[in-house]
Amino acid sequence: MDVQLPAFDDFLINRQVQLTDRPFIATDMFIGMCLVNTPSYTKDEFRKSSWFKEFDVAITKWYAKRYAGAMNNTKDNFAPGVILIYGVPFELKIPLNTYQVEKPGETAWICFPHTVLPEENVCEWLISPPNLEDMKSKDITNVKKSIIKTAGAIRSIRINLLTASLNDSVVMRSQANSIPSHLHKSAKDILSWREAFPSIAFWEIHLAVEKTFKVFLRQRGKIPPKTHDITILAKLAEQTNELTIKHSLLESLPSHKEAIRSRYNENTHRTIKDAVLAYHTSLDIIETCTKALHRKIILNNVRFLFNTSTFK
Repeated sequence: MDVQLPAFDDFLINRQVQLTDRPFIATDMFIGMCLVNTPSYTKDEFRKSSWFKEFDVAITKWYAKRYAGAMNNTKDNFAPGVILIYGVPFELKIPLNTYQVEKPGETAWICFPHTVLPEENVCEWLISPPNLEDMKSKDITNVKKSIIKTAGAIRSIRINLLTASLNDSVVMRSQANSIPSHLHKSAKDILSWREAFPSIAFWEIHLAVEKTFKVFLRQRGKIPPKTHDITILAKLAEQTNELTIKHSLLESLPSHKEAIRSRYNENTHRTIKDAVLAYHTSLDIIETCTKALHRKIILNNVRFLFNTSTFK
């Protein structure tokens, strides 16, 4: 392990994976890449066995020794999102990981969800929500559906990018790592209620989609053209015969020229509602593209049991 773990950690550093996530991902990587044969188990069965816990404890201790108290910083375990209620944008604080204590003070489960889990109360993720108790049942149902769709897309995009095979390409890795940041900033711009910011949000949305297509093309061994035109990039991506994009989604987004004007707040005819709709459209496109990326590691809703006392 002393040979493999530094290499795994360097890999996760390059992916900008936060410290608190690394022990569990590194454990899964070790099982998937370093165990040659597990006669009594498949690799998936091994991940659910008591043996997996032994590896998890050992790797968690290695991280605790290397990073000490920094492992306790969980401030980045959430992502912002935005939905419309009564035509007004409301903020979501979406947990990127879920935790469930098994034995208090000893062990807990951590999950890397790529969807919204059935047991989660999604309305709790609304920041300063409207009066939900006063809503009709149909309206509450629609709010929950909107939260589930938005949060599910954000989680899926995160896991898709985290596990994608990006080789040693600095450009591809840098572009992939910045996609969630553009989505986060666009949500915050929309939610700011400052006059210029909804317009600026269109530029962030456009960059997120543009970079997604360029990462997809680079992974397929193609050098994308130096253009902001996402319709050109989408056509090139579809020519690989490994991706299908709904053109109605692309057509509903502002053109690249309009997006550039938005960067300088010259797109004043667009409303906050327009920005939210564009934000949700971009999530649909980006989720589809990132799901199609090649990968060797699968973390879809994977759960790990870890020793909480290690970080005390």
